[in-house]
Amino acid sequence: MSITEAPHHREHEQTEQTEQTEQGQETDVVQSATAIPDARSGLRRVAAISASLVGTYALTSVLGLAFWLLAARQFSVGAVGIGGAAISLMTLLGTLGTCGLGTLLIARFPKTEQGRRRVLTRTALLVAGGVATVLAVVVPLVAIEVLHVGNLDLIAGGPANALIFAIGTGLMAVALVVDQAVLVLGSGSLQLERNAIASGVKLVALGGLALAGQSGGMTIFLAWGVGTLLSFPLVAWRTRG
Repeated sequence: MSITEAPHHREHEQTEQTEQTEQGQETDVVQSATAIPDARSGLRRVAAISASLVGTYALTSVLGLAFWLLAARQFSVGAVGIGGAAISLMTLLGTLGTCGLGTLLIARFPKTEQGRRRVLTRTALLVAGGVATVLAVVVPLVAIEVLHVGNLDLIAGGPANALIFAIGTGLMAVALVVDQAVLVLGSGSLQLERNAIASGVKLVALGGLALAGQSGGMTIFLAWGVGTLLSFPLVAWRTRG
Protein backbone atom coordinates (compact mmCIF):
# COMPACT_ATOMS: atom_id res chain seq x y z
CA MET A 1 0.00 0.00 0.00
CA SER A 2 1.45 3.43 -1.03
CA ILE A 3 1.76 6.42 1.31
CA THR A 4 -1.00 8.30 -0.54
CA GLU A 5 -3.44 5.36 -0.25
CA ALA A 6 -3.03 4.94 3.54
CA PRO A 7 -5.12 7.99 4.59
CA HIS A 8 -7.90 6.98 2.21
CA HIS A 9 -7.90 3.46 3.66
CA ARG A 10 -8.15 4.75 7.24
CA GLU A 11 -10.97 7.09 6.24
CA HIS A 12 -12.82 4.15 4.67
CA GLU A 13 -12.45 2.05 7.86
CA GLN A 14 -13.69 4.94 10.02
CA THR A 15 -16.69 5.38 7.75
CA GLU A 16 -17.58 1.68 8.02
CA GLN A 17 -17.27 1.78 11.83
CA THR A 18 -19.50 4.85 11.97
CA GLU A 19 -22.14 3.16 9.81
CA GLN A 20 -22.05 0.01 11.96
CA THR A 21 -22.44 2.08 15.10
CA GLU A 22 -25.41 3.93 13.66
CA GLN A 23 -27.01 0.67 12.54
CA GLY A 24 -26.55 -0.78 16.03
CA GLN A 25 -28.13 2.28 17.58
CA GLU A 26 -31.06 2.06 15.18
CA THR A 27 -31.51 -1.63 16.07
CA ASP A 28 -31.50 -0.81 19.79
CA VAL A 29 -34.10 1.89 19.24
CA VAL A 30 -36.34 -0.49 17.27
CA GLN A 31 -36.01 -3.20 19.93
CA SER A 32 -36.78 -0.73 22.68
CA ALA A 33 -39.82 0.56 20.81
CA THR A 34 -41.02 -3.02 20.31
CA ALA A 35 -40.43 -3.97 23.93
CA ILE A 36 -42.56 -1.12 25.28
CA PRO A 37 -45.83 -2.33 23.67
CA ASP A 38 -44.99 -5.92 24.69
CA ALA A 39 -44.47 -4.83 28.29
CA ARG A 40 -47.71 -2.87 28.25
CA SER A 41 -49.56 -5.82 26.77
CA GLY A 42 -48.13 -8.09 29.47
CA LEU A 43 -49.15 -5.69 32.21
CA ARG A 44 -52.68 -5.44 30.81
CA ARG A 45 -52.92 -9.23 30.73
CA VAL A 46 -51.72 -9.57 34.33
CA ALA A 47 -54.14 -6.85 35.43
CA ALA A 48 -57.04 -8.54 33.64
CA ILE A 49 -56.26 -11.93 35.18
CA SER A 50 -55.85 -10.39 38.64
CA ALA A 51 -59.17 -8.58 38.31
CA SER A 52 -60.84 -11.80 37.21
CA LEU A 53 -59.41 -13.69 40.20
CA VAL A 54 -60.62 -11.03 42.61
CA GLY A 55 -64.03 -11.04 40.94
CA THR A 56 -64.18 -14.84 41.12
CA TYR A 57 -63.41 -14.91 44.83
CA ALA A 58 -65.87 -12.12 45.56
CA LEU A 59 -68.70 -13.68 43.54
CA THR A 60 -68.20 -17.21 44.85
CA SER A 61 -68.02 -15.87 48.41
CA VAL A 62 -71.37 -14.11 48.06
CA LEU A 63 -73.07 -17.02 46.33
CA GLY A 64 -71.44 -19.46 48.75
CA LEU A 65 -72.92 -17.51 51.65
CA ALA A 66 -76.33 -17.67 49.99
CA PHE A 67 -75.88 -21.44 49.48
CA TRP A 68 -75.19 -22.11 53.15
CA LEU A 69 -77.94 -19.76 54.30
CA LEU A 70 -80.39 -21.70 52.15
CA ALA A 71 -79.02 -24.98 53.51
CA ALA A 72 -79.41 -23.75 57.07
CA ARG A 73 -83.05 -22.82 56.43
CA GLN A 74 -84.05 -25.96 54.55
CA PHE A 75 -82.02 -28.66 56.34
CA SER A 76 -81.43 -29.74 59.91
CA VAL A 77 -78.32 -28.77 61.86
CA GLY A 78 -77.04 -32.34 61.62
CA ALA A 79 -77.55 -32.45 57.84
CA VAL A 80 -75.72 -29.15 57.37
CA GLY A 81 -72.85 -30.48 59.48
CA ILE A 82 -72.60 -33.65 57.40
CA GLY A 83 -72.77 -31.71 54.14
CA GLY A 84 -70.11 -29.24 55.29
CA ALA A 85 -67.81 -32.03 56.43
CA ALA A 86 -68.25 -33.91 53.15
CA ILE A 87 -67.49 -30.79 51.09
CA SER A 88 -64.41 -30.00 53.21
CA LEU A 89 -63.08 -33.55 52.80
CA MET A 90 -63.86 -33.41 49.08
CA THR A 91 -61.88 -30.17 48.75
CA LEU A 92 -58.90 -31.67 50.58
CA LEU A 93 -58.81 -34.90 48.58
CA GLY A 94 -59.56 -33.08 45.32
CA THR A 95 -56.63 -30.73 45.89
CA LEU A 96 -54.32 -33.66 46.64
CA GLY A 97 -55.65 -35.45 43.58
CA THR A 98 -54.54 -32.70 41.22
CA CYS A 99 -50.94 -33.83 41.87
CA GLY A 100 -49.74 -30.35 40.93
CA LEU A 101 -50.90 -30.83 37.34
CA GLY A 102 -52.37 -27.33 37.21
CA THR A 103 -48.93 -25.92 37.99
CA LEU A 104 -47.45 -28.24 35.37
CA LEU A 105 -49.82 -26.83 32.74
CA ILE A 106 -48.82 -23.29 33.69
CA ALA A 107 -45.16 -24.20 33.13
CA ARG A 108 -45.59 -26.31 29.99
CA PHE A 109 -48.27 -24.46 28.01
CA PRO A 110 -46.02 -21.63 26.72
CA LYS A 111 -43.53 -24.23 25.46
CA THR A 112 -46.11 -26.55 23.92
CA GLU A 113 -47.35 -26.37 20.34
CA GLN A 114 -50.94 -25.31 19.85
CA GLY A 115 -51.96 -28.71 18.50
CA ARG A 116 -50.55 -30.59 21.49
CA ARG A 117 -52.02 -28.34 24.18
CA ARG A 118 -55.41 -30.03 23.98
CA VAL A 119 -53.83 -33.48 24.40
CA LEU A 120 -51.79 -32.25 27.36
CA THR A 121 -54.85 -30.70 28.99
CA ARG A 122 -57.03 -33.77 28.53
CA THR A 123 -54.32 -36.01 29.95
CA ALA A 124 -53.92 -33.76 32.99
CA LEU A 125 -57.68 -33.66 33.58
CA LEU A 126 -58.03 -37.45 33.29
CA VAL A 127 -55.13 -38.08 35.67
CA ALA A 128 -56.31 -35.52 38.22
CA GLY A 129 -59.90 -36.75 38.13
CA GLY A 130 -58.83 -40.39 38.33
CA VAL A 131 -56.40 -39.91 41.23
CA ALA A 132 -58.91 -37.83 43.19
CA THR A 133 -61.66 -40.41 42.65
CA VAL A 134 -59.40 -43.21 43.87
CA LEU A 135 -58.47 -41.17 46.95
CA ALA A 136 -62.17 -40.54 47.62
CA VAL A 137 -62.77 -44.29 47.65
CA VAL A 138 -59.66 -45.44 49.49
CA VAL A 139 -59.33 -42.80 52.23
CA PRO A 140 -62.87 -43.15 53.68
CA LEU A 141 -62.68 -46.95 53.32
CA VAL A 142 -59.43 -47.13 55.29
CA ALA A 143 -60.73 -44.62 57.84
CA ILE A 144 -63.94 -46.57 58.41
CA GLU A 145 -62.73 -50.18 58.19
CA VAL A 146 -59.18 -49.89 59.55
CA LEU A 147 -59.16 -46.81 61.78
CA HIS A 148 -62.81 -47.24 62.82
CA VAL A 149 -63.71 -43.58 62.23
CA GLY A 150 -67.46 -44.02 62.53
CA ASN A 151 -68.32 -40.43 61.65
CA LEU A 152 -67.42 -41.05 58.01
CA ASP A 153 -70.18 -43.65 57.74
CA LEU A 154 -72.62 -40.81 57.13
CA ILE A 155 -70.48 -39.49 54.26
CA ALA A 156 -69.21 -42.57 52.46
CA GLY A 157 -70.45 -45.54 54.45
CA GLY A 158 -73.11 -46.83 52.03
CA PRO A 159 -72.66 -47.64 48.32
CA ALA A 160 -74.80 -44.71 47.14
CA ASN A 161 -73.09 -42.12 49.34
CA ALA A 162 -69.66 -43.55 48.53
CA LEU A 163 -70.37 -43.27 44.80
CA ILE A 164 -71.65 -39.69 45.11
CA PHE A 165 -68.65 -38.71 47.20
CA ALA A 166 -66.14 -40.30 44.80
CA ILE A 167 -67.64 -38.65 41.72
CA GLY A 168 -67.90 -35.26 43.43
CA THR A 169 -64.27 -35.40 44.52
CA GLY A 170 -63.12 -36.30 41.02
CA LEU A 171 -65.09 -33.36 39.62
CA MET A 172 -63.50 -31.04 42.19
CA ALA A 173 -60.00 -32.04 41.06
CA VAL A 174 -60.92 -31.51 37.41
CA ALA A 175 -62.37 -28.08 38.22
CA LEU A 176 -59.19 -27.01 40.03
CA VAL A 177 -57.01 -27.97 37.06
CA VAL A 178 -59.41 -26.36 34.57
CA ASP A 179 -59.32 -23.05 36.44
CA GLN A 180 -55.53 -22.97 36.28
CA ALA A 181 -55.45 -24.02 32.62
CA VAL A 182 -57.77 -21.23 31.47
CA LEU A 183 -55.61 -18.67 33.28
CA VAL A 184 -52.59 -19.79 31.23
CA LEU A 185 -54.64 -19.18 28.09
CA GLY A 186 -55.30 -15.64 29.31
CA SER A 187 -59.01 -16.38 29.75
CA GLY A 188 -59.45 -15.06 33.26
CA SER A 189 -63.02 -14.11 32.43
CA LEU A 190 -63.76 -17.74 31.58
CA GLN A 191 -62.73 -18.79 35.08
CA LEU A 192 -65.08 -16.15 36.48
CA GLU A 193 -67.94 -17.30 34.25
CA ARG A 194 -67.41 -20.98 35.09
CA ASN A 195 -67.42 -20.33 38.82
CA ALA A 196 -70.47 -18.07 38.50
CA ILE A 197 -72.40 -20.81 36.69
CA ALA A 198 -71.26 -23.45 39.18
CA SER A 199 -72.30 -21.34 42.18
CA GLY A 200 -75.64 -20.40 40.64
CA VAL A 201 -76.49 -23.98 39.69
CA LYS A 202 -75.58 -25.16 43.20
CA LEU A 203 -78.15 -22.79 44.65
CA VAL A 204 -80.85 -23.88 42.22
CA ALA A 205 -80.05 -27.57 42.68
CA LEU A 206 -80.11 -27.26 46.47
CA GLY A 207 -83.47 -25.52 46.40
CA GLY A 208 -84.87 -28.08 43.96
CA LEU A 209 -83.68 -31.05 46.02
CA ALA A 210 -85.11 -29.49 49.18
CA LEU A 211 -88.49 -29.00 47.47
CA ALA A 212 -88.35 -32.61 46.32
CA GLY A 213 -88.23 -33.70 49.96
CA GLN A 214 -84.54 -34.61 50.14
CA SER A 215 -83.24 -33.78 53.61
CA GLY A 216 -80.01 -35.75 54.11
CA GLY A 217 -76.60 -34.19 54.53
CA MET A 218 -75.30 -35.75 51.31
CA THR A 219 -78.09 -33.91 49.47
CA ILE A 220 -76.14 -30.71 50.12
CA PHE A 221 -73.02 -32.40 48.78
CA LEU A 222 -74.92 -33.62 45.72
CA ALA A 223 -76.11 -30.09 44.91
CA TRP A 224 -72.51 -28.88 45.12
CA GLY A 225 -71.34 -31.58 42.72
CA VAL A 226 -74.14 -30.89 40.24
CA GLY A 227 -73.11 -27.24 40.06
CA THR A 228 -69.50 -28.18 39.36
CA LEU A 229 -70.48 -30.68 36.67
CA LEU A 230 -72.81 -28.33 34.79
CA SER A 231 -70.16 -25.60 34.62
CA PHE A 232 -67.88 -27.66 32.38
CA PRO A 233 -69.87 -27.39 29.10
CA LEU A 234 -69.16 -23.64 29.06
CA VAL A 235 -65.42 -24.27 29.21
CA ALA A 236 -65.62 -26.94 26.50
CA TRP A 237 -67.60 -24.61 24.23
CA ARG A 238 -65.40 -21.57 24.79
CA THR A 239 -62.14 -23.45 24.23
CA ARG A 240 -63.27 -25.48 21.22
CA GLY A 241 -61.27 -25.45 18.02
